[in-house]
Amino acid sequence: MAHRIHVVALRNTTVDAVRDALAPWGRIEVKTANGWCWFSAPVWHVGADQILDKLQDFDGPLLLVTTEDACRWYLQLRKKGGASYVAVHEFPPCGQDDGALDWDDLDDFEEEDEGKACEVLTLGMPPIPASDLPALAFRDAFFEPYLDDGEEDIEAGREYDESPLGQLREAYASLGLPLPETIIARLRELPEEEVGEAFRVLHAEDIQQALEHFAIPHDRRTVLDILRGKTVTPVEMDWDIGNLPRFLAALGLGPHFEKMVADAEREARQLAELESEDFARSVVEAMRGVVFVSLAGGAVAIPITDAPLLFRAGYYTNVDMEGAFEARLPGRASFTPSERVPNYLSIAEADGKVLIGVSNSDVFLVEASSAKLGGMLGALPGGTELILHMASKTVPCQQFRGFIRDGQWWVESSVPPLPAESLPRAMDVFRAARSKVPLMAASDGEARVILAAAKTDVMLCDAPPTREGLALVADRPYQDDLAALFFQHRFGDLWDCSAQVAEDRRRFDVWRQFEKEMAEAEQLPVKDRVILEGRASRFLEADMKAAARDKELAEGIRKLPVVLKALSALGFEHLGDLVCEKVGKCVICAFANPGEPAFAAHYVVPFGVTWEDCFTPFDDGTSLTTATGMLEGSIARLRILQHPCESGSPEELLAAHRTGMDILRKHGIEKVRIQPTLEGFARAMDEYLVKRLAAE
Repeated sequence: MAHRIHVVALRNTTVDAVRDALAPWGRIEVKTANGWCWFSAPVWHVGADQILDKLQDFDGPLLLVTTEDACRWYLQLRKKGGASYVAVHEFPPCGQDDGALDWDDLDDFEEEDEGKACEVLTLGMPPIPASDLPALAFRDAFFEPYLDDGEEDIEAGREYDESPLGQLREAYASLGLPLPETIIARLRELPEEEVGEAFRVLHAEDIQQALEHFAIPHDRRTVLDILRGKTVTPVEMDWDIGNLPRFLAALGLGPHFEKMVADAEREARQLAELESEDFARSVVEAMRGVVFVSLAGGAVAIPITDAPLLFRAGYYTNVDMEGAFEARLPGRASFTPSERVPNYLSIAEADGKVLIGVSNSDVFLVEASSAKLGGMLGALPGGTELILHMASKTVPCQQFRGFIRDGQWWVESSVPPLPAESLPRAMDVFRAARSKVPLMAASDGEARVILAAAKTDVMLCDAPPTREGLALVADRPYQDDLAALFFQHRFGDLWDCSAQVAEDRRRFDVWRQFEKEMAEAEQLPVKDRVILEGRASRFLEADMKAAARDKELAEGIRKLPVVLKALSALGFEHLGDLVCEKVGKCVICAFANPGEPAFAAHYVVPFGVTWEDCFTPFDDGTSLTTATGMLEGSIARLRILQHPCESGSPEELLAAHRTGMDILRKHGIEKVRIQPTLEGFARAMDEYLVKRLAAE
């Protein structure tokens, strides 16, 4: 169970006054610190409104914080006679650090969904107004159990904004606290890629300014750093109450919260040291005895903040290579990180040496760590000997060694041996990998080589880069994969990339084989005959012999004679069998009964699953579906009515469908459109899919 509490603090009052106000609840321990009187209470026993009601006569200011799951907490600030301030703070929207919430990556995942939405919305049928349909028909007890489920999922007339700002607004609205219009207005002016970071700043500033408005003493910079996660340890991130103790300590609530912060920082240091022992030291030990070779041509200066980019030299030669920096401090110098150490880095100092390790040299962590790690290295004193170690069990190791002077890392030697001029050229590729600019080929020949290599790259084969002159452009998620091809082509004779190239080719072959097997498995059991070219989908005649041979469909096909006999006994005529491309690998056995009037369908889906439904379309656009299996739910505004029939027998399914028909007839809805042909069945299904897909 989550550790959920209220923390209530008041200024300009006394302990006795607070105790007297709370007396009906029994004796509550009230503590004092720096002008505050404060107490805590479990959420399970008392509500925030009850607490505020008991304390409404106090002048204040009053601070009430209520914790919730996943590091989320709600803040209320009040003064007697004035308007209150309410905010919610949690790390996922606000950001633990600069890499905690990458809106660019989020957009990449959602662009595909947006494309699907556009495809659906162009199908063309606008929603039919529900006003003409008697409301009672949609509130009858027969439909009630399933109607509400569908209408909760799809709200009438609502359009969802999937931009970063739209998602922020949606997230906070779902918490009952819409974003302030002042923040929305400022974010609306920014490019989408800047919204995430700008929001973290503005949200923190909004809370900090509220503290000032309510005259609550605090240090502005300290509070802003806490709210943005800059000074919060990974240990605190794992607490149910997140950064709340650090926030309350910064407001002066005293030793209780200060001790929690100190304990978290001590535990974080211990964990980092243990991780360094387990990881960074093991990388360094793996390099023991390796002989450095001086760069041919002399030392090369690299901005110290760019040093982490050299991790890519390891990643592009072997994705399993891991790395650590070893800093040998001059004289009696000590090292204090300029920023909080994020949980994907480890750091330990002993005997004048500092070890900084990346827990996994996967490129995504390399990217996330670059800014933080670069800033930490920038705090090393001049004269420090800095060595980057990279080790792997399967390929030769890499090392770069040099000294820090005037903000530059002067790399003097390396493993493997390298000419000095190669290092700046490689750094250019590494910088391009983390940018959004095109990668430039040196010649037409190099461009052709890279494009050819992309065709057999497991990441780029289905999203090949485009070419404009010598500029090659990859989709944003694949910029790093394109940069790897440039690196391997240009420097394969200096860095041994053969192991990684061979592994990439193996992964490509495995992927193509997997695609082939999936295509064969998903092949639709159809004949060449197209029954209907619908607006939502094509409908083709099913090949029942092919379906019977398909291992996933065979069991369902075997049971068909029993179903055909049962539906025929109820007056349904078998119209034929079809496959709807939009539905996928599913054989639909179509039936019609003009006397009811209704269509019926028996669905055979992979692995022997089957179900039936009865379906009746009406002239006014209303449709009624009664089913023994899967249903999506009713939508009143689209005049879609659905009802589950849990018993499952064809006789009871038809009886339940008749009940629904009778209800609709009582409301004057009875002009049905049954065309008892296989094409008529397909057309009715297509019209239903048009409406259903448009709603999604």
